[in-house]
Amino acid sequence: MTKTLSDASSGATEIQASPTPPLAGIRLWCVAIGIGLSIFLPAAEITIISTSLVTITNELMNHEQSSWLITAYLLTFTGFLAIWAKCTDIFGFKSSLLSSLFLFVVFSGGCGAVQTMNQLIICRAFQGIGGSGVFSLSLLSLTSLAPPGKFDAVSAAGSAVIAVGMVLGAIFGGVICSAGAWRWIFLYNVPAGAVSWVLICVAIPKNFARSSMSDKSSLSSSGIWGYVLQKTKLFLTTADPIGCFLLLGFSMLFVTALEEANVTYAWSSALIISFLTVSGVLGIGFLLWEWYIGSHREGILVPMFPWKMTRDRLWMGVLLGFFVSGPATTILYIQIPQRLQTTNDSSPVGASVKLLAFALGSPVGSFFCTLLLGRFNWPYVYIITMGAVLQTAGSFLLSSVPTTLHIWPGQYGYMMLTGIGVGLSMTSFYTAIPMVVKKEQQPIAVGLSLQTRMLGASLGIAIVNSILINYVKSHLSPIEAAADPNVLSGFGPDTVQRIRAVYGAGYNLQMKAVGAFSAAQFLVVALMWKKDQARFIK
Repeated sequence: MTKTLSDASSGATEIQASPTPPLAGIRLWCVAIGIGLSIFLPAAEITIISTSLVTITNELMNHEQSSWLITAYLLTFTGFLAIWAKCTDIFGFKSSLLSSLFLFVVFSGGCGAVQTMNQLIICRAFQGIGGSGVFSLSLLSLTSLAPPGKFDAVSAAGSAVIAVGMVLGAIFGGVICSAGAWRWIFLYNVPAGAVSWVLICVAIPKNFARSSMSDKSSLSSSGIWGYVLQKTKLFLTTADPIGCFLLLGFSMLFVTALEEANVTYAWSSALIISFLTVSGVLGIGFLLWEWYIGSHREGILVPMFPWKMTRDRLWMGVLLGFFVSGPATTILYIQIPQRLQTTNDSSPVGASVKLLAFALGSPVGSFFCTLLLGRFNWPYVYIITMGAVLQTAGSFLLSSVPTTLHIWPGQYGYMMLTGIGVGLSMTSFYTAIPMVVKKEQQPIAVGLSLQTRMLGASLGIAIVNSILINYVKSHLSPIEAAADPNVLSGFGPDTVQRIRAVYGAGYNLQMKAVGAFSAAQFLVVALMWKKDQARFIK
């Protein structure tokens, strides 16, 4: 997709479709299935562990480190999103995607074979490295797979796969653990990932989405080891390795601090303060370095963050949009099942099924986004505004849900409303990337957008966790607050109901925080607003 100059006669900013992609027929379908699986599996992995933690920690007999099963995956998943996108410049799209998928499949198998909690945490970390590449590169491929004028529909389909993956991940986790076979929440990735790997390997041509830099050495002329050495040397000399290191260090330390603060360590602890301080220094160093090479080393290094892009209000608005929309999307997929289990005493499977009221709203929002973009030619800011209104209203309505044991039926309507808003916003931002960014900058733009989204999600999760923990501690006795809210067999009926109600009120406060993040999307609208609005024109 390329953005054209404003039409002198109409004053509209037009966005045209890219040339016809090289894939067609059966090959296109094979690639689409392989890419669809590659998007689905890492998305499901984010939530599949949420309904399985108790079962896993009981069998491995290590409750103290249970939070690291989520943190280890999110840590590396977030840290490597932009780096994998950068690898496509040097190693090519196909090689990078197959390598990341191989890592994801191998360490998914490792997670299913572990015998100790430490082994599982290590495998989860490496699984996250592979998963980040699979996720970001699969979404990147949509810009090349989309037929002319159909990128809006293909992007909506990708957003729908993400939504389905996250909700089915929670359901799969509950069903598999209920059957007493928790290892299969990781092992099912092996056959599914292998199918995806074979389809992509066979159906995607070598030159698919290839950059000029990735053509500078060839396997046939130098052999496998010579090829790898040439590519590695090219990466270290031209692909901004210092920027990669600074961004990776910032992301990993920042996410670690946010995930562990007020859970394992207090916000005021020396470790959390140190991690936040060092991550802040690395983040500032990254921005200064990118400014330096963009201003003084242009043409010598290919920056992780092209500094010229900061002068594009549309692109910066999209990037900010990913940051402020990430918390709502991720938190709701985790928080809603937790509320249903804790406050309403639903089973893990039952809570995951009830989550469909929210999860089905997201594909509906994606469909309407596609319809409004493609058929009715609405500007992006109008759709983002609509999504922000629905998402904000739905989140604040969810904050008023009764804390009774029985589920109030209106809650499902609020969940659907919020889901539609999430689908509108998420699809708008994904669709906008190839339309506001030059083609040669699209790989890194996708990686940076997804990394920004996960950083926002990590910040949001840290905030809502602190809200819940502080509220529960201030309204329950130390013994009651320390109890697992889903295992309350040691308390009387009245005490159990009071504990459930306190958690319900805490979850309502969390929804107000989600509403605040959702409302921040109006800042995105203000940043992207212009006299001649950008819109999709087939």
